[in-house]
Amino acid sequence: MELDGGDFERKIFVKKDAGALLAHDVSHKYSFDAPKTEHIAIGTATDPYQPAEREYGVTRACLEELAKREGLSISITTKSNQIVRTSTC
Repeated sequence: MELDGGDFERKIFVKKDAGALLAHDVSHKYSFDAPKTEHIAIGTATDPYQPAEREYGVTRACLEELAKREGLSISITTKSNQIVRTSTC
């Protein structure tokens, strides 16, 4: 991306199809029959509830895909109160 440090504070890159891409990856990784418990930690490098999440809902889409899978435990690290918002569906 060749950005300087200041650009990361001003430019936002959104992978709008992240939920669908995650669904594809998870379905291939967990396509076997034997149940296996795995833990996924979200937000260990960057807060998953950035201001752009309000508009794009990428974190929510990913969590909805992960919720469809049995045998996964998920933890989320965030400082945002967006995590407690209710569904609009």
